[in-house]
Amino acid sequence: MQQLELCVSPSFSVTTSRNTLLNVAEKLYESPGNPTSCYYLDEKGQKKPNPYADHEKWNNYLNSMTIRRFNHMLKELPFEVGSSGQDRFWRQHLQT
Repeated sequence: MQQLELCVSPSFSVTTSRNTLLNVAEKLYESPGNPTSCYYLDEKGQKKPNPYADHEKWNNYLNSMTIRRFNHMLKELPFEVGSSGQDRFWRQHLQT
């Protein structure tokens, strides 16, 4: 059986819910101190309506994968994970 080595590192989208991620993006979009990207400006240079307000729209772009679901999926695939690299990541990056 083939072995695969993975390095799992924490990600904002893994440690928070999709709604939290979109709520933060929505607040940042509305923040006067946050510059608006060119693709969020209309033909007149005005800011378009907040694209993050419609959470349902983002279901096609943000997955709902969690670490638990990912690990379950790995168990069902036809290969064996030799090392997740998770312990190595935590030892290297979170030493006190």
